Amino acid sequence: MDVSAIVVVVVLALVLTFTNGLHETANARAASITTGALRTKVAVMVDGCLNLVGAFLSIEVAKTISGGWSTRRSITPVMIFTGLVEAILWNLRNVSHG
Repeated sequence: MDVSAIVVVVVLALVLTFTNGLHETANARAASITTGALRTKVAVMVDGCLNLVGAFLSIEVAKTISGGWSTRRSITPVMIFTGLVEAILWNLRNVSHG
């Protein structure tokens, strides 16, 4: 896989992470905002900070992907690209349909 393909996959993975946050933040913080325990901006900032911390707490998923099933010949870069694009589109559809 050349460098440009790796860059595209990394960018798509970051976009997927962002689109996941579009609706996961709402799900995770709904109770604290609706009860008045936290103001909206504070709740979103807490969620963003904790999501960032959580990303650095464990690398188990990355180890599984890099050391196991992704090295098989049946999983191609095109399949990874297609899966990322599909997941992004699914997230955007879910956000727009509430």
